[in-house]
Amino acid sequence: MTNHHYVLSIPLNIASLDNIPEGMLWEEIKFEDYQITQADYENLFGLFCQFDKPFDIIIDEYEEEELPADKIQTAIEMTETYASKSSIEIKASTEKLLVALKRAKELGKPLEFFF
Repeated sequence: MTNHHYVLSIPLNIASLDNIPEGMLWEEIKFEDYQITQADYENLFGLFCQFDKPFDIIIDEYEEEELPADKIQTAIEMTETYASKSSIEIKASTEKLLVALKRAKELGKPLEFFF
């Protein structure tokens, strides 16, 4: 079994990974990272599927997706609703996601999903 990583990441020194300044190297991008476990990913998969259509993304393993800064508040609301209808175990996973989403909102930045 491989050691798969699940990282929620906020780019700190650029507006978006879709708009990296010309000449900037990947190594120069600063990120604030939040790790989630495979169990968290599995607990959140139903929510991630709900994100797919309204945000025009596909959050899945071996995919990299970006939730734009202007969509973060909607994602927070969807996550809170999902948590309110979920088990304690799933609520614990949604709390990890909410920390990253709220930080991205505070910074006015997108949230990257590196799975």
